[in-house]
Amino acid sequence: MSARADSLGDTSNPTPAENTALFILDDAGVVFSETTQDIYAFNTAATYIWCQVEEALPRDEIAAAYAETFSCAADEARAHVEQALSSWRELGLLAGSAKTQTAEEEPPPPRFDPSTLPAHFDPDVVAERHYRVARSLIRVRFTSAEQESCVHPMLAHLETEERSDDQTVIDVISIGEEMALYRDREAVMDCPHIGLLAHKVKGMVWQTAVLQEDYLFDFHAGVVGTADRCRIFPAAAGSGKSTLTAALCHAGLRYLSDEIALLDGETFRARPMPLSLCVKNTPWELMTPLFPQLADLPSHERMDGKVVKYLPPPQGTEPVAREGLPATAVIFPKYDPEAKTELIPLAKNEALRRLLAECVVISTALDLTQVEALVNWIKRADTFDLPTSSLPESVDLILDYCRRT
Repeated sequence: MSARADSLGDTSNPTPAENTALFILDDAGVVFSETTQDIYAFNTAATYIWCQVEEALPRDEIAAAYAETFSCAADEARAHVEQALSSWRELGLLAGSAKTQTAEEEPPPPRFDPSTLPAHFDPDVVAERHYRVARSLIRVRFTSAEQESCVHPMLAHLETEERSDDQTVIDVISIGEEMALYRDREAVMDCPHIGLLAHKVKGMVWQTAVLQEDYLFDFHAGVVGTADRCRIFPAAAGSGKSTLTAALCHAGLRYLSDEIALLDGETFRARPMPLSLCVKNTPWELMTPLFPQLADLPSHERMDGKVVKYLPPPQGTEPVAREGLPATAVIFPKYDPEAKTELIPLAKNEALRRLLAECVVISTALDLTQVEALVNWIKRADTFDLPTSSLPESVDLILDYCRRT
């Protein structure tokens, strides 16, 4: 819609929609709509316009103030203001507007239907193992020695002598040439061959542990710590996050997770989820000098077709507290063979935008208080970009940072 058509179509003073709030973050802002459950990171200019909208000023006055503040021509200021208002109307952020429905994406492929599996029956168990993952006690029962030898090395560092009458029981049951996985006698997933079994069991153990944790945000991130705090490394797949996490633990930092940061919404402590590190085949040669045992670890398949190895974390790197450690830094790694490896301070609103892009789950509907707490945490945290072409240099930079903070 053009700026002129938008102006002619709406002559009222724009005001924020109900249950919408702005939180100032450095020289920018964060707008949260409790109605749509959306969080938006605004730049300085957008934040300025929103503040004028909160004052219920007429559109022409907003444009005039914008032109004076940002030293631009009146036509340019008017265009910027109208563009912002039009966008916010489509997002449902202005009074009297509703969020525009986007075109439907292609539906995801159908998920496996557990009802197609046989009902649980008491299997002939040849071995069983007990593991503790954070707050969860999990017993895994195997119906063949091959199953145990495939799965246990991945979970051996979590083995425990603890027992509980209410611990979760995962059964791996052979059914013909395939296998079926059950949790507390309920069918969960199939496993067509042994090459996928470690991946499948790891997923079930991870899901079981997460369901028993108290958290608000689940970010796709590596997490390492020192004695009293941790740093999280949010990143998309292929950014080198797991490789960096493994190398930092080899250097002596504590290991919480290589793929999941579970943060509560009050203290922003990251819960430990110290399952074996997932090392894809691309960096095996890079990792072998640090972890010679990697060469002898078996390879496993994943559902996405990638071949991986599961590397247990180094001994002595487990977190000191089961309830986790407060996250005090957010660092975004990105492998680029042409990049200069450096820690670059990152603006808070940009850090929050990138962090939310890696959010996998929010455990409950957010309210204004929780979003305010999130913004205040980002204000306190150190935030960095980490372009990297050298793993050793990245490790040295982060170790130096940890020594100084």
